[in-house]
Amino acid sequence: MATNRKERAGVVQGNRGKGRKKGTPNKLTRDVKEMILGALDKAGGVDYLVRQASASPAAFLTLVGKVLPLQVTGKDGGPIQTQQLAPAQMTPEQRREEIQRLLQQNPDLLNATGADAS
Repeated sequence: MATNRKERAGVVQGNRGKGRKKGTPNKLTRDVKEMILGALDKAGGVDYLVRQASASPAAFLTLVGKVLPLQVTGKDGGPIQTQQLAPAQMTPEQRREEIQRLLQQNPDLLNATGADAS
């Protein structure tokens, strides 16, 4: 008589790990994607999508939402860092100090904006 849940369900230890590798789409998904891309190519590719963006913006934006990343991460895959600043509530001296602090924490900040560090 089976004593644990896996044994009762007929799960055999010897089959563990024999499925497809993580992230590998199944054949149906792969085939459907290939058909969609083939149809897009025959319809005109990028030019067709540009026409659809004007003709049916809601449908086009739905498509855009489907292809954008589902998860956004910060630098090197880490969490996104946010800072809340209220410059209008700061004195000019507090603003200067905050700018200096941010520049010390993020030395590449000036380079990212194209500003000259000198």
